Amino acid sequence: MASGAPAAPAGVAPVPYQKDSQGSDGNKKSGPSWLIAIILLIIGLLIGAGVMFFVKQAGENEAAAEEEAALDERAVALDNRDQELDAREDDLKASQDELTALQDKLREDAVALEEERDELAAQVEELSNQDPFDAAEMTPGIEPGKFEVTGADSCYWARVSSDDPTASDIIAEGLIRGDGTITVADDDAGLKTLNCGELVKVEEPETDGDE
Repeated sequence: MASGAPAAPAGVAPVPYQKDSQGSDGNKKSGPSWLIAIILLIIGLLIGAGVMFFVKQAGENEAAAEEEAALDERAVALDNRDQELDAREDDLKASQDELTALQDKLREDAVALEEERDELAAQVEELSNQDPFDAAEMTPGIEPGKFEVTGADSCYWARVSSDDPTASDIIAEGLIRGDGTITVADDDAGLKTLNCGELVKVEEPETDGDE
């Protein structure tokens, strides 16, 4: 008889020994259940962490996309600003070129004016040192009458009694500034004028003399 089986009472057939498997079966069933729960919990945590990671990553991607869009807009604005500045720089350069050309023209005009002034000053100096009678142009055989002078700066005239006059042949002389008249008599041999312009006859003489 097995040492672990209880003794059967007298007159009772012995019952085979059976092990109590309730406890061991319960342990066998409870062990895998806790393991599955732990695995499911870990899987749930991993899934939650993954979801949170993806949500966070999506948020970061969206923020990065917005930042990139803002940077693109800023870059476009800077490009437009650069183009505007380039256009203004071109306009400024064109204006500077025009100003430089104008300054050069003014310098040339100033030089030409200075040369004209020097030439005029030389002529004035020459005339100031010269007798206007000698410089005057002779008009021999001029018809008698009254002649008009208009807008003269300094018109010198001399009525003479000779076709080849000298200072001793002067009948009358004068100087007209602006408007005036010169009267030539019948017996005048000619008229000498300087800077008088065109003489316009306005009337026949009534008497000898000049005005």
